[in-house]
Amino acid sequence: MIPVKWWAAAGVMLLIITAISGCLDGGGDEPYLPETWTITVVYAGEQNETEVLVRHDPDRQDTDGDGISDYDEWFSGGGSGKPTNASNPDTDGDGIPDGMEVQLGSDPTTWRHDVDHDNGNWRGDYEELLFYRNHYNISNETSLQFLQTDDVDGDGVRDGFDVDPLYDLRVTVTIEAIMITSDMNERDGHFETQFQLVTDATALSGGQSSGRYDIIQGQNNTVNYAFDADLDDAGTPGGYSNSIALTVIDHDETLTEWNSFDGFREQDFVRIDGNGSYVNDQFDITTDCGSYALHGADGSIWLRIEDASEPYT
Repeated sequence: MIPVKWWAAAGVMLLIITAISGCLDGGGDEPYLPETWTITVVYAGEQNETEVLVRHDPDRQDTDGDGISDYDEWFSGGGSGKPTNASNPDTDGDGIPDGMEVQLGSDPTTWRHDVDHDNGNWRGDYEELLFYRNHYNISNETSLQFLQTDDVDGDGVRDGFDVDPLYDLRVTVTIEAIMITSDMNERDGHFETQFQLVTDATALSGGQSSGRYDIIQGQNNTVNYAFDADLDDAGTPGGYSNSIALTVIDHDETLTEWNSFDGFREQDFVRIDGNGSYVNDQFDITTDCGSYALHGADGSIWLRIEDASEPYT
């Protein structure tokens, strides 16, 4: 309120009141709230600050219906510490109403604010919200809950650095069958075969109870051995790229069997699809899962890769 000195002449008082009557009102809200004022905001998708002219409806306590009274928007944005736009329920244009941002502890005047400080490859709550909408069609109500934790799926990787913040990425690799056609300088045609699976997060070896399968040369040997392997979840959200390598090894029973087949004294690599059975340095769990039949110099292998990711709970 602008004080008026009562000892002033009536004409002077009238002049002062006329000069400010277009800016102040006393109806419908706290007294003497301006009908217009200017605030500075950063709109979603923009880098520069923008000055916005705010208009206040003197007949309503909450002109834009965002849950914050016009009076509070003028003074502190409902407690956020910065004035907000009383004529727009979403001052920074990030898809989160001003009143909701105040409840979350976010900043309703800039879309780059990050409630849970998980931003990483995201620049704030707005980009995180868009990710959940565009990739999973998740409702705003649920997405707003996600904004309040920095590791939604609990896999140990903060959301803004997580390839998929809603799933702990895993695969199941099943070796269904193998046929070794080369004799690989093995005298009896029997191979002590072991499978080794290496991802960017896990290294596993497998076989029967002894850790190895007895594979007979020239026969289609049914295996049906499955690996459950973790994948590295770190990366840019939505940018799936992992590495998986499955290798078949023939272990020699004794050192006397060594005959420089591959240069390793106790083992021979079965050459299927290059030097290993399956190698993919750009494995995309959303597109590369499926069944594979691979053929190489020493034989063939049939395997299946399935998405076994664990969702958030």
